[in-house]
Amino acid sequence: MGAALALLAACGSGDEGAVGVPAEMACNTNDLGGEFHLLTEGEVSVRNLADLADDAGGRARELRLAGLRGGRFSYWEEQVGRPPFDLPAQALCQALEFGSEAEAGRFVRELRAEPGKLATTAMTWLPRGQREAEEVPLTTAPALPAGARAFRIAANGPGPDVELYAVFAPNGRYVQSVHVSGGRHVEDALAMMESLAGRTRILTAAR
Repeated sequence: MGAALALLAACGSGDEGAVGVPAEMACNTNDLGGEFHLLTEGEVSVRNLADLADDAGGRARELRLAGLRGGRFSYWEEQVGRPPFDLPAQALCQALEFGSEAEAGRFVRELRAEPGKLATTAMTWLPRGQREAEEVPLTTAPALPAGARAFRIAANGPGPDVELYAVFAPNGRYVQSVHVSGGRHVEDALAMMESLAGRTRILTAAR
């Protein structure tokens, strides 16, 4: 299966719901292992995420009821050497801000391995053909915040097939997530998340 993680052009539109989450809450080059360069970054609104759903209005209501206020993303691509080389891996990091720590924790607990719902938790694009998702058990991630979860998501249809791994972790009143594709696996996403969560723990306590 060819793997690609596509970022929606709607990101950073300045739509309602963006709350000015600090850029530090998303990944930096150290979190990603120094092998990636930044392609773009910006704010995420409730509407941005809801627009990924078939029923955008219904999904927007669900996200608002969950306490989501908005968020921040950064989108990265692996630096590759001279040809011949494989397609570069991609990583999307995101921090969603909720009204309280309890709401952030509940959001992660209530995630389900349903492609339609997982597709509206981050600014990624999935083909609308055949989709599948499964939870990946976390057995070797002691540095992650309590309640962290991981998923494998795959989809195919018109255009390139998509396979990605996503890790979600509550961190104060934020939900941070890392999505990787292009031959990267859950272990890569976990390592990135461990660095991101550890680096930003002080920031979440201060807000």
